[in-house]
Amino acid sequence: MDTIGKIIDVIYYLRNAVLCLVFLVGIGAGVFLIIRKRTLAGILAMVAFVLFSIEPITDIVIFRILYKQDFSEAIFNFLDFIYPIISALAIFLGSILIIVALLSATRPKLEEKELSGDEVNI
Repeated sequence: MDTIGKIIDVIYYLRNAVLCLVFLVGIGAGVFLIIRKRTLAGILAMVAFVLFSIEPITDIVIFRILYKQDFSEAIFNFLDFIYPIISALAIFLGSILIIVALLSATRPKLEEKELSGDEVNI
């Protein structure tokens, strides 16, 4: 492999590594939300970032590990066909979940006083 090809491979691996790192930070943000008593938003954010991480993981598995194996052309065609379907579905569902998590996190919490109904306003 020539030098340019190796540089492109390094950049490609760095891209996937940075994406995985960002997704781990997002999962950490979900844990932070759960600790701050925003359970629904935290769980939704964690699931969304797990879905987002499917794309770089399948990218590495399919294009860097499985392509080096000796498979038939039919299997390679199947992998080329299934990769964008899995990635697009995961990114779409992750985007919906992160939007719902953001809306849930920004919704004001009801105070205990409002829930008890013991106070009488005159």
